[in-house]
Amino acid sequence: MKQIAFLFILTTLLLGSCTPATASPTQPVVDPVTPTITPSQTPPPTPSAIPTVMPYPALHTQGPYLLFTRDNKSLTIMDADGSGRKQIQLSNDGYIGWYFSDAISPNGKWIAYFTGSKDEPYDLTLNLLNLKDETTLSISKLIAPGFPQNLEPVAKTLKDESFGGECTDTLKCKMEETEDAFREGIDSLRWSPDSQFLAFAAQIDGPSSDIYIYEVSNNSIRRLTKEPENIFYIHDWSPGGEKLLYDTSIPGTIYIGHTLHIANPQSESVQDPRSVDTNGSFFWGGLGWMTDNLYFISDLADGCCPHNFRYLDISNQHIREIWKYPLEKFSILSDLHGMAFSIYEDEADYYQIPFEAGTYFLPIDGKLVKLANEVYLPEESGFTDSFFAEKDGNLYSIKVDGSGANLVAESIGDHSFYQISPDKKWLLIETNNKLELYSETLQLIKSWDIYSAGILWRPDSLGAFLIVGKELHYLSIPNGEPVFVGYCSDTYCTYPEDFVWLP
Repeated sequence: MKQIAFLFILTTLLLGSCTPATASPTQPVVDPVTPTITPSQTPPPTPSAIPTVMPYPALHTQGPYLLFTRDNKSLTIMDADGSGRKQIQLSNDGYIGWYFSDAISPNGKWIAYFTGSKDEPYDLTLNLLNLKDETTLSISKLIAPGFPQNLEPVAKTLKDESFGGECTDTLKCKMEETEDAFREGIDSLRWSPDSQFLAFAAQIDGPSSDIYIYEVSNNSIRRLTKEPENIFYIHDWSPGGEKLLYDTSIPGTIYIGHTLHIANPQSESVQDPRSVDTNGSFFWGGLGWMTDNLYFISDLADGCCPHNFRYLDISNQHIREIWKYPLEKFSILSDLHGMAFSIYEDEADYYQIPFEAGTYFLPIDGKLVKLANEVYLPEESGFTDSFFAEKDGNLYSIKVDGSGANLVAESIGDHSFYQISPDKKWLLIETNNKLELYSETLQLIKSWDIYSAGILWRPDSLGAFLIVGKELHYLSIPNGEPVFVGYCSDTYCTYPEDFVWLP
């Protein structure tokens, strides 16, 4: 599918706080009036069954399965060819947070969801659903008694100049902005790569929210951080699970600022990691991992495009700049360990970029490779050692070694999109109300008269689900025909990112 260059900003201008507490593993809090974790007083959570409705044939394979939700409350699990399914309704008015894929553990066993509310009676609670046996666990209340008045110590730490002239009652302004920042991040969570730990934001030991770690193996939670600020967003675990990147919030009447921190989630002691000097502007965002230690970030100036591209080495918190100039069209190619971008001649003049117009590849070592004098618009990773790019309405496959650009399809249209299979053997393109299948040798294999708004490849690349309005169709690759397998919405299906494959 096409990548939109600015999407990363929406998900990364985000990433906690308080007084010291014991770091030894303890039982999860389930008492809404108990602000600390007390194993001697809190019995282990009791699994409870969730009512299940089965209007379709039951699941009959061993996976993989496709998981999606219509409303963040009801779940549907399908066999990989759509032939069987299971439906689950979250109990007690439960709901999934903003980012559906973040809620599901990588091993496909657990889904984190919330009950209660951020508003009165402030009973927001984190829960886990076991997708296999459909039992639930109540993990912890996330808001301590006395909220929001208990945020006053946090508000008083804010600098007066951040609120000067904006209101007559500075403390009132600080409290309002602090509460807004608290609400923004209190439902942030992130699973570890091995699915054994869930990092989540909570105000348990108060007064601000902090990061806590739930450990699946012994059903316990422990406090990880104790900054004086609230948690703004939990960015990500490092690929190996050794580090956790997150942001704390700095409220103000104009902007809610944020500072990046790196914690050691394996440590049994409560941490107060210093903020990382990202060596850039206030507006910065993460672009993803290039290696186990290198995290890619950039700045976004007001009214401009991403610039000041650099790597953060999480092992030593060193920053290495690799490209300082603004780029209007680029693509992060994590599996190729680099980024591709294009430069127009007028763009080079306007932004004073000391390079000729053309198409470039910049690997993590910073050694720039010019791939073509022509301006291709990079989109996403393609077949082996290549990426897809558009030029004059046509789709090309470009090798990152500079060996040339190969035409894939002509006149694909402004609203077309494409998705490569996980095994890098097949390419599906939706264009002009047709779906086309190409091989890794760029040969057109077959086309179908169907308009699809999204493509969901099976993990084993044997087929794909097609999103057609509010319907799901299954297509076997390479010789099948689209088969209607059910509805994914009452009106229209959600974006492909709201579907998750379970092992």
